[in-house]
Amino acid sequence: MGDVMAQGATRGAEAIGDVLDGLKQANHGDDISVGEVLGALEDRSLGVIIAALGLIAALPVVGAIPGVSVTIGLLVLIAVAQALRGRKGLWAPAFIRRRAMDDAEFDAAVDRVRPYTDWVDRRLKPRAEALTRTEPARWVIIACAAVLGLSLVPLAVVPWGVQAPAVGLVALGLALMTRDGAMALVGYGFAAATVAIAALML
Repeated sequence: MGDVMAQGATRGAEAIGDVLDGLKQANHGDDISVGEVLGALEDRSLGVIIAALGLIAALPVVGAIPGVSVTIGLLVLIAVAQALRGRKGLWAPAFIRRRAMDDAEFDAAVDRVRPYTDWVDRRLKPRAEALTRTEPARWVIIACAAVLGLSLVPLAVVPWGVQAPAVGLVALGLALMTRDGAMALVGYGFAAATVAIAALML
């Protein structure tokens, strides 16, 4: 099954839903491991975790809880550190990568997340790809994500201070997930706004 997924990845399926469909089609009655899913997503897995962490921090009820924004910022920095070590995808310990589910469980999990990935795929698409696909562009996104993640720590003490960096993380994560250069520009804008806010408030 790993060969089939690798072939799907080399075909360059752009939509997240296409990647999930490729995994389902490749999973002919076999178990599928966490490592195989991360491998199929490639660098999109980094985008998934960055966007998810940013979304959690952006929620007013959650982000206002003492310590949550700081924890999220540290998790973002850990994810970014993996990318700085040359990993294109999200690293996970071997015991996690080996964890597997059978085809029925995996199909059910895909069906649960599919409405959300379809929503993203309908609104975002590969465009201005020089801002997301090239190696320099990827490093810029990673650097901005590091700045935004780091800023969550001091801005946690400022009322609504984490909103700008949190939204910026969501935008940068979506840019990696969908190869959408427009979202990368949005993320850069929020990164610039975050630096300005930090300079004024701290």
